[in-house]
Amino acid sequence: MKQEISMKDFQQLLKRRVVTIILTMCCVTVSLILISMYVLKPSYQYS
Repeated sequence: MKQEISMKDFQQLLKRRVVTIILTMCCVTVSLILISMYVLKPSYQYS
């Protein structure tokens, strides 16, 4: 059985999950910044 979702349902879902979505985005951004600053070594090349 195929279930369809309307735009109104989708908007309600986003409103309920907005805090979770924002926190996830912030955590991913901070972790990527930390990895790029402290884990990855710079690679200098010239052509």
